[in-house]
Amino acid sequence: MWGAITDLIARKMLPRLDAVGESLFHPVAHPAPPDAVMVPIHDIYARSKPFYLWVPVLGYVLAGQGEMLLNGRWLSLPAGQGVFVPACVPRVDHAMRGERIVPSDWLWFLVYPSGVMVHRCRLTPTAHEKSVHYFVSNPTLSDLFHAWAQRQHHRPNALRGKGLLLAFFSLLVEATAVSTNLMEQLPEQFSALPVPLQRAIQLMRCSYDKPFRLSQLAKWCFVSPYHLCWLFRRHLGMTPLGYLTHLRLTIARQFLEETELSVSEIAYLVGYSDLRYFRNLFAKRFGVPPSRCRLSQETKRRRWVFPPPEAT
Repeated sequence: MWGAITDLIARKMLPRLDAVGESLFHPVAHPAPPDAVMVPIHDIYARSKPFYLWVPVLGYVLAGQGEMLLNGRWLSLPAGQGVFVPACVPRVDHAMRGERIVPSDWLWFLVYPSGVMVHRCRLTPTAHEKSVHYFVSNPTLSDLFHAWAQRQHHRPNALRGKGLLLAFFSLLVEATAVSTNLMEQLPEQFSALPVPLQRAIQLMRCSYDKPFRLSQLAKWCFVSPYHLCWLFRRHLGMTPLGYLTHLRLTIARQFLEETELSVSEIAYLVGYSDLRYFRNLFAKRFGVPPSRCRLSQETKRRRWVFPPPEAT
């Protein structure tokens, strides 16, 4: 729930930020240990190397010990410590030494030009749990963040930096968020479906924005790719990729209707790096291109804000 996340920001992050200042997001990095590797997260995708995002990110450890690799350096963050990840810097959000997975509980903030995407994740030795993604549409948040981020490369002013971050998170706490409410995407009679199919659906709902690998999905469902495809066709009338596409496009339409994110940003958020391919899929699914869908929603909003005068 968005209320639970804003409560954590208000109760834990803001007092901590007020006490230590912007150093909260500048932890000390160390050379990567020779036995540092990526945590093998149970997911429908499997990364073999660090990745990066084209937007900057803030992370904050709520509980446990957050271990990660940032630009080839090792970070071990205790509860109450955060990290600033600039755009396009390679990272491994969940790393480990040897085979020991250290539990951690995180809040992540992805800063886009038109607002901020927020989600929570928990890592345990046996699972990686993620909340739905919440988007707060407010360009002022982006302006505050970038005013802070840009000054990291110029003359430091600890008081100004702290003030910008406090304003950023305070505004976020008071905001209303749009969520990717995937509970509505569960098939009818979900509990009656075969267990491997239930597991596949749950994994896809948690990782709809990640690269899809049928073999990896089948592996985590303890069945063969052929059998998993058979289960999807038998019970849902579509392939695993077809179901994933349905999820992605449904979420994309929600973001188009309820946020000011650009079409390219939304395509990226739901897992498509090829904008033309995304537009074609969207038009085929809904009968109109993404831009037309947004235009119709803006027209509806204008009509609501400026109703026609009553006839006299």
